[in-house]
Amino acid sequence: SDRGGHVAIVDDADPAIAWGSGWAVRDAPGAIGGRAHRTDRARAKAVLSATGDQLAIIAATGPSGGRLRVIVDGETAAIVDCFDPEGGRRRVVAVVDLPGKGEHAVVLRVMGESAPGSGGRRIELDGIAILDRLAGG
Repeated sequence: SDRGGHVAIVDDADPAIAWGSGWAVRDAPGAIGGRAHRTDRARAKAVLSATGDQLAIIAATGPSGGRLRVIVDGETAAIVDCFDPEGGRRRVVAVVDLPGKGEHAVVLRVMGESAPGSGGRRIELDGIAILDRLAGG
């Protein structure tokens, strides 16, 4: 049976995301809300709290895409590769399971590294989707 659930989209403009230094806001056609946060600065970070079962990172990919570390409750949950030789795609670049119920500290930290094959280190974050599945079914 279908258990259903709730998806919350957290746009990059949402004050629930605390942006560290090094990020620039740019107009981004096709982005949630029409803009996104971009950087190529190593260790630039975005921080938020998430309550749910999974989160999906929504970002642009392209030939200059770099790598992003997703940290949940102090532990690396994923390394995200934002390289795409075709370029110009905005998509879910990672889905991360959140451990257990309750609130989780999430840090998205730019690694400052080129992804394999990439000509740059750029990360352009558009938003985060948080999935909270309903129990039962």
